[in-house]
Amino acid sequence: MNPAVDRFVRTPVVRRSAWMIAILSIAALLFQGFAEQGGIGSALSPVPQQPLPFPRERIFGVDLSDRPSLESLEWLQASGSGEFALALIRVDADIVSALREQDTAPDAYRALDQLMAATLDTNVALCLDRPVTEIEDELLAELTIDALRDRYPDRIAYVTACDSDPDDNWESAIATQVRSDLPADPFRLLPLATGAVVELEDADSFKDLRTSRLRTFAGETYVLPVIPASMPLSGEDAQLAVEAIRNAAQIGLIMIEPERTLDPAALAQSISQIELPRDQLPEGFSGIGSSSLEFDDHWTLSTVGRIAYLRTNERASALQTTFSGTTIYLQTLLAPDAGSIAVWIDPNLADPGPPDEEIDLSATQAQDAAIPLAENLAAERHRIAVVTTGGEIAISGVFVSGQPASGWNAGVTSLALVAIATAALSIMGLARVQEVRDRNTLPPGQSAEVRHPRAYNRDA
Repeated sequence: MNPAVDRFVRTPVVRRSAWMIAILSIAALLFQGFAEQGGIGSALSPVPQQPLPFPRERIFGVDLSDRPSLESLEWLQASGSGEFALALIRVDADIVSALREQDTAPDAYRALDQLMAATLDTNVALCLDRPVTEIEDELLAELTIDALRDRYPDRIAYVTACDSDPDDNWESAIATQVRSDLPADPFRLLPLATGAVVELEDADSFKDLRTSRLRTFAGETYVLPVIPASMPLSGEDAQLAVEAIRNAAQIGLIMIEPERTLDPAALAQSISQIELPRDQLPEGFSGIGSSSLEFDDHWTLSTVGRIAYLRTNERASALQTTFSGTTIYLQTLLAPDAGSIAVWIDPNLADPGPPDEEIDLSATQAQDAAIPLAENLAAERHRIAVVTTGGEIAISGVFVSGQPASGWNAGVTSLALVAIATAALSIMGLARVQEVRDRNTLPPGQSAEVRHPRAYNRDA
């Protein structure tokens, strides 16, 4: 061996570093493999059992919870359109306080009516500011939530506590009134009637929506990234938002938090033409309003809170759609009088043949559920057809989960990790070989003694 190489591989620091590099490289390779399983779109585990009360295909919501109710009203009126899928608005403490008194309730309702009118058909989430009062949190939350339910049974999708109140009791009291096991903290929106819980998570910019960073939003609930905006959206911002909704099941909407200097109309205009591609379903949940879902004329529309359902009790009512992924679920209502459906995956249009699956949707208790229609499919584009075979069927949407193939960068990363681990193991191997040679080499000036094979020493 070259003396310089010999001295290098014998260095204790080099040998310890080689061991560390090899271990870290192999661990990184294993973690990369685990991360690739299921792809970005499978980040939700388990699949949510509740539908979302807003259309994800509209992509954007607006977060106005950092400003008073009147300022939010003026902003919504100035935006001039209902481009947003969800508007998060603060209800001031004086409005909450006024709701509980018969003399002041009309003024409170008048203020809330104006807010509702300004949102047009946009889904509304309210954060409730707790007033300074001697009334216990539980009673105050009950009076407030009951008043909102009675006045706006089909307008409010979510409620939560505002971040101005440091007391957790108010959060728990609101959660109790909407029958949630989770507290209504300012970063969690609880459905007022029905639907999935969503979490708000701050993001620095639209760059946080790049594919390489989407896994940071993964969890057991839907996430709404909240992104500050000081100017209308650029083309790059819009594309990142579209890709996040299309490829990440856990992202419910992209919430924009506009700065006060940003013109509301300019922001609304910058998102007015942005939408998901209609040729196939995105990852995650799609409600029945999605243009990628095809229903025949046998279905009728109904709503529960802000959740829209298509219902039918006619046989041979059909739903069809195209998706790219390995698993597709039906978001449906299980009930004692629910019927059954037949499912075809990639059917031959000329002769579809028998269904690939027949599913009974009856249950002892009515509940929303995600029922698997097909699993373990090839990670490619598929066509699915669902046809009712009897009984009453109510559908709120579908949920797609995929396992997209790794890009070229994943392959390069794997090769680099293998090369680094191989180099480190080679260094350790050279050092070990040299140690063996050292043990079998005689000291300088000494030669090996030659003896007869049968020679042995006797005791004196």
